[in-house]
Amino acid sequence: MIKIKSIVYLIVALLLFVLTFIYLKIDLVTVLKLISDVNILLLCGGLIIFSFTFPVYSFRSYILIKTIKKNISYVTISVITYINMAVNYLTPFKLGIPSKLYFLKKIYSISYTDGGIISVIEILIEVLALALFSVFWSLIFGQSGYILPLILLCIFLSIFILGILFFKIPNIIKKIISKISNKFAKIEYTLENSNKIAFRCLVPSILLTLLILII
Repeated sequence: MIKIKSIVYLIVALLLFVLTFIYLKIDLVTVLKLISDVNILLLCGGLIIFSFTFPVYSFRSYILIKTIKKNISYVTISVITYINMAVNYLTPFKLGIPSKLYFLKKIYSISYTDGGIISVIEILIEVLALALFSVFWSLIFGQSGYILPLILLCIFLSIFILGILFFKIPNIIKKIISKISNKFAKIEYTLENSNKIAFRCLVPSILLTLLILII
């Protein structure tokens, strides 16, 4: 049964890979030609450096998820993270986050609401870290035009959205769910740990993301 599932997953992955090329109208022959012209040592070096980002991304997800679920495995979270990144790269619509929410729900019984909050925090922290790194780079090497103001705007919006997420969204979600529950009594979610996520992992997550950018 496991072998059959593995074969099915492989076929689906290959199909998604092919559909991505078709959707983006990418000339596969041209891509292969460009790859063949690249220095093999530089290509291997780039792949090795890029591979170091995977454990860091996994650890960032691990410390975020651990704030709401104590009994988790770093190896399992790593596998979920790799699947998330692979699906993002192989699908034109970046379906990695839905797949990540599905596996967190299936393996650790983490609600889609909490999983969604974790994913949003990851994205916002990554944007914030990238913006901070860009400002640092611009101040050192100089940057003219609209780039620096745009980066500063990204920082402001990231902090603003994070603030809303940490302090407001759980209450808003509770109100919405309360209204829905009046009509559909079977709907139940647990949001009591939502605020704890931010304060326990914001700083280490930003540092980890900056490490990824530097690598």
